[in-house]
Amino acid sequence: MFNSKNSNNNASSLVANHINDNTNINGDIQANSDMRIDGNVKGNIVCTSKVVIGRTSRVEGNIKCSDLTVEGTVIGDIIAEENLHFKSTAVFEGNIKYNTLIVENGANILGSLLHNKKSNTPISKDATEKIG
Repeated sequence: MFNSKNSNNNASSLVANHINDNTNINGDIQANSDMRIDGNVKGNIVCTSKVVIGRTSRVEGNIKCSDLTVEGTVIGDIIAEENLHFKSTAVFEGNIKYNTLIVENGANILGSLLHNKKSNTPISKDATEKIG
């Protein structure tokens, strides 16, 4: 099962925390290492590292992390301390605070954008912080 000869080349197998598609989570998530979400989350996400919201996923809650890539649907506020990347398949509704923003053609974004000057303040574990 863990034999390196049978390793899967799937990128999600390299992520420390992975929520598979067809998985539903009701509640907040906190992590200190990279995370990929392909399932559904109703709750806030706080991560001191990188988060990827996969194409098949839906997140209803606030997200605060270092780097964020959105391929699926996010309904809630986002604080990205470093990089925020909306892929062409992304659907987003809420407010965004970011340092670096990349939006691919086709991404559907509804909300306000606020450029966050880079600071040395670490990411707090309070995911309910409102943007504004």
